[in-house]
Amino acid sequence: SASGLVKVWSLEIGVCERTLAGHDGCVCSLACPSRADILESFETSGLAASGGWDGTARLWDIHSGASRGVLLGHEDRVRCVDLSADGRTAATASDDRTAKLWRLQ
Repeated sequence: SASGLVKVWSLEIGVCERTLAGHDGCVCSLACPSRADILESFETSGLAASGGWDGTARLWDIHSGASRGVLLGHEDRVRCVDLSADGRTAATASDDRTAKLWRLQ
C-alpha cells in the first residue's frame, strides 16, 4: 500500500487480522505461497516477504506480525520479491537494475 503497511486479511470472515509496519513508503511487492502443495509449509512457517520504495525487502511472520528481518543492499525501489518453497531463499529485483538472491537463516 501507499502507506507502507501490509495488511493480513482473513478470507474466512473478511476482516483485517493484523497490520505489518516497517516500510518507509509504498509497498509494491508481496510474496507468500500460493500453490496448494506449499500452503501447508506456509501455515507452519508463516514466512512472507514484502518489497518497497524504501529500497528494502522485509521478512514477516504472518502469524504474529513480527518482523523476521530486513534485506538491505538495493539502492532503489524493490519492485519484485519472491520466496522459495522451502523458505530458505529470497529473490529481489530493484529499480537499481539489480536482482539479488538472499540465503535466509
